[in-house]
Amino acid sequence: MQDEERDSAHAPSARPSFEQLVTDLEKLEDTAREEASPLAPSPPLTPRGTPIGKPEAATDGLAIGRPVDRLEEMDLTVVELRAQIVELEAARVASEAERSEVREEVQALRVALRTAEADVRRLEVLVGGRVATQMRAMLSEAERRLAVQQMETSAMLADLQQQLRTALVAGNADCPRLPWIHGGARGRYRLYFVCPVALEVAETNDGSGYDVHLPRAALRSLAPALHVTIHALRSKLGSGQAVGLPLRHRANRSPAAIQRVELSTIDALERSLPPPKGPRMMSQRVGAVPNRTYNMLRTTLETEDPGLARCGLVRLKASDKTVAWVRPGAAAERFRSEGKRALGRVEVVSLRLLA
Repeated sequence: MQDEERDSAHAPSARPSFEQLVTDLEKLEDTAREEASPLAPSPPLTPRGTPIGKPEAATDGLAIGRPVDRLEEMDLTVVELRAQIVELEAARVASEAERSEVREEVQALRVALRTAEADVRRLEVLVGGRVATQMRAMLSEAERRLAVQQMETSAMLADLQQQLRTALVAGNADCPRLPWIHGGARGRYRLYFVCPVALEVAETNDGSGYDVHLPRAALRSLAPALHVTIHALRSKLGSGQAVGLPLRHRANRSPAAIQRVELSTIDALERSLPPPKGPRMMSQRVGAVPNRTYNMLRTTLETEDPGLARCGLVRLKASDKTVAWVRPGAAAERFRSEGKRALGRVEVVSLRLLA
């Protein structure tokens, strides 16, 4: 039995290899050129009375419909590559290292695009002009719908980011604007802050967060600020990027698994909070948080950390006079140069490039 299994494991697959597919495509292409050539020899005449037998089955590895399917696949690839290039070229990155990575990605995508376009031109010869024209019309309509969807998504993101920006600069700046809480057993929480530029959880208290007690009344007072944080983190997750929530076994999870767990964690926190007035989070607009909320939060934390020196953020004033608490490093440089425009902004990144 083991020998049979070993033999079957090494048996050649019925599926044609890549080299065989290339050879078959070249044969079809040669045949198409010969049929289109005016110098191609005419087939011999069949003598009258000769019985006509059934046509022989094709022995090539590719069926007649395969080049059409391949052309459709390559056309979609061209559309996707062009969309990825547009997204990367439109992305705004602050550091030179990130700009260099984006340039390299764009160059690689352009090479792949040229190869795909060459494959499309070769396959068009095989399937014929009429079929290719019909497929072009279908793809143009799909591309138009995709462009409309991207415009609607961009407009929705821009509106959300404007709401976040308004909430982040309203009132005083004596306390970070985006708190995040974790835990909740018997009213004990670990409290972290989120950088309003990177939209990621900061290394609050060396990554362990503040140990705070929030009874129901205090949690209700803090809820408006937490709802703004939930909006900010969801917008970042919606672009396909993780937000750095304090999760167990984070190093052993894939990026996609981390994002799923982070989203479910955000949903769980929202359900545990006193509900905001009006609709739930997905349709509710972000409002300004009362100053008393941040005053209460700062007063609570300064008993353990005077001046919030361990909050993981630094208080900065940008070139446009906007004041905010941001994470040191690239986020701080971006805020200094862009000011208010850098707050709550999400760069849409192609999910395929992050996979």
